[in-house]
Amino acid sequence: MKHLLSIILFLSVCLGFSQEPQVVSSVAFGDYLSPLVKIKKQGREYYVHPFSGHTIDKVEEHAADLFVVIKDGAYGVLKEDGNLIVPFEYDNIKLHAEYDGQWYEGIPYKYKFIILKKNGKVGAANENGDIVVPLQYQDAEPINKNVIAIAEDNLWGWVSALDGTTMQQPVYEYVSDFFNDEYVEVRNGELAGLALNSGELIVPVEYEGFMRFLPNGKNTLFEGIKEKKSFLFNTSGKLISYGHSDYKSIADSDQLIFKENDRYGILDPAEQQVVAAPEFEIINDFIRGLATAKKNGKYGVIDTKGKAVIGFEYDEISFLSAAGHSKSYSAPVISMTAPKPSHNQDEKLKARLQHEVEMEQQPYVIEIKKGQSVSVADWQGKIFIAPDKYQAVRPVYYMGSTFFEVTRNGKFGMLDEKGAEMVPPHYEHDLSYQFSASAVEYEHGIYGRFIPLSRTTQADITGFDIGLFDLKLKKTVIQPAQQTITILTSEWIKIRKTLPDYTYELYVYDIKQEKPIPLPSDVVDFELINNRFLMQQLRDDTYRLTDLNGKKVYDNPQWSRLGSYHLIRFPHVKDLRNGEFYHGLKKVYADEGNLFIDEKGIEKRFEDIDQVDDFYEGVALAAQKVANEEGRSRNRYLYGVVDLKGNAILPFEYDEVTATSGNSELLQVRKGELFGLIRRDGTQVLPAVYNYVESVFDYPNRIVAKNEKYGLVDSLGKVLIEPMYDDIRRNSYGIDKTWPLLVQDGEWYYFVDSNGQKSTVKSKQKHY
Repeated sequence: MKHLLSIILFLSVCLGFSQEPQVVSSVAFGDYLSPLVKIKKQGREYYVHPFSGHTIDKVEEHAADLFVVIKDGAYGVLKEDGNLIVPFEYDNIKLHAEYDGQWYEGIPYKYKFIILKKNGKVGAANENGDIVVPLQYQDAEPINKNVIAIAEDNLWGWVSALDGTTMQQPVYEYVSDFFNDEYVEVRNGELAGLALNSGELIVPVEYEGFMRFLPNGKNTLFEGIKEKKSFLFNTSGKLISYGHSDYKSIADSDQLIFKENDRYGILDPAEQQVVAAPEFEIINDFIRGLATAKKNGKYGVIDTKGKAVIGFEYDEISFLSAAGHSKSYSAPVISMTAPKPSHNQDEKLKARLQHEVEMEQQPYVIEIKKGQSVSVADWQGKIFIAPDKYQAVRPVYYMGSTFFEVTRNGKFGMLDEKGAEMVPPHYEHDLSYQFSASAVEYEHGIYGRFIPLSRTTQADITGFDIGLFDLKLKKTVIQPAQQTITILTSEWIKIRKTLPDYTYELYVYDIKQEKPIPLPSDVVDFELINNRFLMQQLRDDTYRLTDLNGKKVYDNPQWSRLGSYHLIRFPHVKDLRNGEFYHGLKKVYADEGNLFIDEKGIEKRFEDIDQVDDFYEGVALAAQKVANEEGRSRNRYLYGVVDLKGNAILPFEYDEVTATSGNSELLQVRKGELFGLIRRDGTQVLPAVYNYVESVFDYPNRIVAKNEKYGLVDSLGKVLIEPMYDDIRRNSYGIDKTWPLLVQDGEWYYFVDSNGQKSTVKSKQKHY
């Protein structure tokens, strides 16, 4: 009896109102302040948490999962879960929340503090509403996650953010965060210094302006300015260098760039030794141990000791990556082994990013310009593309090697890794529509391997002569001619060559065998099937299947690519094409709806099934013809799903199968006037018992209707809300762009959460 009572009480909470609901004039969503909702009562509009019942006059601020709220003129703090963690008894409240970088769901905040003001005194609470700094100060403000600044008599100190213990008495005119969570910048007037969280002053307050830190070197250094000179400190506050100006870190080095008398040099701060005298007009950022520099009006390249790698006699010098990108600063190579957990990258995107990382890891080169000539040196300063030969040079990366596209007199050619000419500069820069590699753009072993060689041709023929140069083989593999070239896969290239009489020939170029395979003259086009067969379109608009050597595998005088208009199709399957060999069977789109061939060209039909579509994932949409007792036509089709043996894994009882947006794995089925959902493998997700199933959406759930009542199901078919409401409206600013729902139950409107809990307010009206 005791257990029964517990169950009854539990159900009363889940299925009914947890308390007698408050009747209001109207209700509405709270929009960007969700999960709060709006109500109207006695001519006024309020906010209310729909399940805790806290009614609010105004929302002052919303940060993280906290709301600063006002009721009857007093401030409090309400959490998104409805818990009032700070009561309505304060004169003012401010939220301070901080996170690193871009915020993503699941990445925690560095801190969340609540600054409280009452009767002229200020204190602070943590994110749970617990008072950590008593309300006894003139002002308070977080510095970092460890300490909170406090003010008395217009001076600032700080206390522990954990328990309010005083770490530094208020003696400074200004304090702020610095570098990381262990330091506090302190200021008096125009002078600045540096302290630890413990209150220990490690850099005296005697430096002009603000303290700054030098990033990217091997060691982090702090800098202060006094009398226009720089003073450098290590992270312990020890003075390690002073007297120069404009210190700048050198990436991955202990050395520093410094300025003296309007010239730049290089300093070893640990040894207090100048390693390169201040004789340079410019020293740019160091990249991989080198920097471009300017001396006596000319540019050169130096190492971190100031030694000239390339002498100072050039008009312009640039660092170029293996992909030809100009590099003006040092950047870390991004690892692809541990992407941010909130980033859902598809495989193509991952491949592209990994390829970019691979390119960035290759050696850089140095582009040198003097007058109109361009030369290129390696990272040791050795020139391997001589000046006076080309007007432009651009690195081209392919699979671990850097080649060079060069320009002379407006024409381009190609050089190998050592600068030797592979393709003379006789070709056009502009690529025409006659070449395409888009089918393999994410296959970096093939994309970029072939360089189109195009040149103008006879005046009476439109377009270019075009061929292909193979970077892997370092030779021209398709000679320029009047033709179009399409890379199909990593093994095959399609060539359509125009003849002098304006007819054309078709070829398949075998990349592995390095040979073109001509197609018969009755072929007007073709497709590559499963990388093993050619589906040839013939002049009579029928099709023939051959192997790659042209040997016939199958033909059929009734086989047309699209087939008869009445043939069924599985609704759109991402990245899968009609008519491939799937599980050893290829659908033949002839007048028959039940015709397949195997890889030897032997026909196969499925007995007693009128139509069967492609077996994309080992199953196929199928249809049986039955007498149509209600419609005008004699027959109609009932749909099901069969396996490779023709066994029905979804019975033939559906009048229609259609795609749904937002989830390509789900299909909507219709049985008479009722709807359901299935997966593409034939698994039933939702039985066809609903008058309505939402099909176009961007949500993780679907609205359904049954017997004119609405409910909600998820993509697995689990019923989240039984069809029991007269109407349902999602909360587009809420959890999953759904919760809390606004529902209509008879004449009443109220809100429901994902557990079925009903709101503490209801109304006979809604407003927007």
